[in-house]
Amino acid sequence: TVEVRRYWELDPDSSGTAEGDPERIWELLAESVELRLVADVPVGAFLSGGIDSSSIVAAAAERGSHLDTFTVTFSRPEERLYDEADDARSLAATLGSRHHELPAAADAAELLPSIVRHFGEPFGNPTALLVYELSRLTREHVKVALAGDGADELFAGYPRYRGLAAASWYRRVPRPVRALAAAGARALPESTSGRHALRRAREFALAPVDDLDASYVDWITYFDPGERQSLLRPEVSERLRESPAPEQFLHGLLDRAPRDDFVNRFSFVELQSFLPCNVLEYGDRMSMAHGLEVRAPYTDHRLVEYGFSLPGSDKLKRGRTKSILRDAATGRIPPRPLTKPKIGFNPPMGVWLRGALSPLVD
Repeated sequence: TVEVRRYWELDPDSSGTAEGDPERIWELLAESVELRLVADVPVGAFLSGGIDSSSIVAAAAERGSHLDTFTVTFSRPEERLYDEADDARSLAATLGSRHHELPAAADAAELLPSIVRHFGEPFGNPTALLVYELSRLTREHVKVALAGDGADELFAGYPRYRGLAAASWYRRVPRPVRALAAAGARALPESTSGRHALRRAREFALAPVDDLDASYVDWITYFDPGERQSLLRPEVSERLRESPAPEQFLHGLLDRAPRDDFVNRFSFVELQSFLPCNVLEYGDRMSMAHGLEVRAPYTDHRLVEYGFSLPGSDKLKRGRTKSILRDAATGRIPPRPLTKPKIGFNPPMGVWLRGALSPLVD
């Protein structure tokens, strides 16, 4: 017989039960990296200009492993906002890795049929385009690569955590003032330059800030129920009524999440939704499409358990995301990844939709 059961689960009651110790964070990360370097084939690492990947490469170097590192580059001027090649190159030189710069595909439209085939189901995150190409080119050099996936969910690295903190304050603003701000926000145009400030301002002003759970679900949802209804054919909508609404999955996690610490509350949700069902999903599908094994040291269960047991204020401190992780990495990696704004591993979709992908959309 075959029995399907869950063998490990994050304990919501452990939230905020430990004191923050940056040295313990680094010790657990370094041990996790060391475990994931064990292989009988060459091992490398993805390297952006940020703290997550650079900490992994630094931890490996501390243990005597100077890895091959890999960075996606963008060549066209309008794509430069997304390019972290200069920072990654500087980090690699400092950390002693053998660095490789891999140009992103010139025509993303040509990749889409292959990507759809490898997913085998609808999937909405365009970062898959980059991971597909990064994995293809990385596989020419190594068979295993370490990635920084999991750090944002564990240590409150996404801008939405700052948004949730701001919403806690903003809901004290009188309702008429908020209504006026929402009316103005609806007029803000969508940016096609890759800069997210206007979009985030609009989403913030329109979110139901009196309910942080509702704000969170609103921010991570592409289409609300009304929009889905208008987009889908009637027979598809009818079939989908046989299944729970997508929001129900998140509400089920929120029902079990800690209530007295909003950072850990939403970290609990993301570690069991956005991370496995999105980030690790496209990472696994797109890397295995090319026979590349990707390992994620930040998802080690001991590191996750310890990170989650820390108070949210250790992770988001006065608007500083991943605060305790930055403290742990200070002195071990160069200063710039600790202070630079988060770019994120995203393709220039605004540029591509007006250019290479335009005929496909039409």
